[in-house]
Amino acid sequence: MEGLSNKIADVLADRYFMWRWLLALGFLFMLIFSFRTLTTAPRLWIDEAKNIEIAQSFHTEGKFDMQVAPGQFTNVPYLIQSTGYPVTGSLAVFFRIFGFGLVQARVFMLLWMIATVLVLYRFLKHLFGERAAVLAVLLVVTFASFYDNGRAMMGEIPGFFFLISGLYFWFCRESLPKAGLLLGLAVVTKPSVYFLIIPALVLALVFRTGRVKNILILGVSMIPAALGWAFLVLDKPWSGATWSSVFNLYGNPYNQVSIYANVMKNLGDIIYTPTLIYFGVLFLVILVVRFSEKNFKYALLYDFVSIYSIFAFIYYLRSPGWLRYIIVAELLILALIPRSFGALFDRYGGYPAAFKLRLTHTSFAVVLSACLIFIQTFHLFTGAKIFFSDGDIKAADYIDKNFVGKQVAFFETLNVAIFKERQERYMTISDDVIPVLSRDNVFKNISPLSLPSLPDGVVSKIGFIFLPEDAEVLARRYTFIKNVSGYDVHGIKN
Repeated sequence: MEGLSNKIADVLADRYFMWRWLLALGFLFMLIFSFRTLTTAPRLWIDEAKNIEIAQSFHTEGKFDMQVAPGQFTNVPYLIQSTGYPVTGSLAVFFRIFGFGLVQARVFMLLWMIATVLVLYRFLKHLFGERAAVLAVLLVVTFASFYDNGRAMMGEIPGFFFLISGLYFWFCRESLPKAGLLLGLAVVTKPSVYFLIIPALVLALVFRTGRVKNILILGVSMIPAALGWAFLVLDKPWSGATWSSVFNLYGNPYNQVSIYANVMKNLGDIIYTPTLIYFGVLFLVILVVRFSEKNFKYALLYDFVSIYSIFAFIYYLRSPGWLRYIIVAELLILALIPRSFGALFDRYGGYPAAFKLRLTHTSFAVVLSACLIFIQTFHLFTGAKIFFSDGDIKAADYIDKNFVGKQVAFFETLNVAIFKERQERYMTISDDVIPVLSRDNVFKNISPLSLPSLPDGVVSKIGFIFLPEDAEVLARRYTFIKNVSGYDVHGIKN
């Protein structure tokens, strides 16, 4: 066993041969896996469609809003932007250069994924060395949720890029102003998950240093990103009513009567949720290492990750069970795990009988990390719930070919509506787009079937229930054409 351990250590010592090639292999794996089902897995879903629509509206009309009819917008952009202007604004620029489409949006997100992995590698290499950095990258690129959340046009992965960049300038360059600016961009990129980094940072700094000065520098440096959001998104940034609507949305964005019911249900489901069990065990490893950590900088980072993870889990509990709310905590835990395995071995390796295999610090961390990489890769190809669908794409293609230059009304079918020319499109939106639409009456749909000049086509999901007056117009003035991938298409009678 000792001879085997020495051979493993000899191979691992050749850093260029082992780690650089493994890093390249990790990037190659990410690219191949992503391009094979770029636009179909994950399937296009409502939040992604909303973000694409906002980006295209900013590209064509200069507004971070959704255009529901020619020249008409929701006028409540602050209630529909789950992903912030650093992503939707840069996607608008991408559309201007490369054209509009789902392929362009997904390629744009793949570039964010590449940039995120690169900055993660650089950050971890500077702190922990190349071995821990490469192993962390391999854990991330074999993690199913990285693709499920990353390839869709959402803010989690771009926000993680800003978060890691901020931590890099904080821990590796000791530039709090730059760190604060980047952390502020993370917050506005996906407020629902990254706003929690603010209390996590404050508590981590208080616990470890108690220096109010550092907290103030980080806080002030975040202000420009927040001001950018206020003046780019809010028509009336000084309006108390506007801010009241924003606070009401984040207070309860789920249209649930009681968040307590969500919490109790999610607590009961923990033992049936493998993701929570898996990361719960890894989180315990992080905590054990933290309590034995002597290095001040490492302890501060572990404090931040631990506190943020707890906050993220609480936020998940109050949700309808959406695991995407803990994706950032999962990625942070994966980033620390390879180094944590080595630290765990240094601290406790001599005690349990199972550890008495004469393994070195390095080989122990590599073996355990490799086991996790294998498990995650196996899960990625066999059990990951990255839902596949090309139905929206097929329906959009049908509309594009059969209603060229014609006006079409889309009833709560945003996933198809985003592909239609905006000057030829009318649409209604649902609570899925504006979560507090029905609860707070913040937006009122105007039915395209009530207009003096009726649209040439009508698109709705199978089983969609029209208002009585709309149903009467549809039956009298339109003919059913066909169902395309779950969408009913009607054409106006001549």
